[in-house]
Amino acid sequence: MKKLQKSFVFWGIVISLIIILLYHLGFDANASLLIGFNPILLFLQRNFLDSMNSGYQITNQTSNGSISIYWYLASVISFMIYGLLLEVIRKMLRKNKAS
Repeated sequence: MKKLQKSFVFWGIVISLIIILLYHLGFDANASLLIGFNPILLFLQRNFLDSMNSGYQITNQTSNGSISIYWYLASVISFMIYGLLLEVIRKMLRKNKAS
């Protein structure tokens, strides 16, 4: 369990779930945390908006009233990708430090 807690992927998922919860409860009504500060989701919003909004709609406390489940899934997946990238960087730094 301690090894999991030191993983960037684990913390990426935790941060993503907190952001989703904040959006769902209405504390991020403009989706600035959910989409605005996430480059992957921002790209998806600008290029694939119709596809991303076509999924099952989840009601929330924002002014829009609902959001597609695809946005939540993409948020978790994107933070997993960020965590994996940080893990690779950490392993490369440890490898260089050991040399």
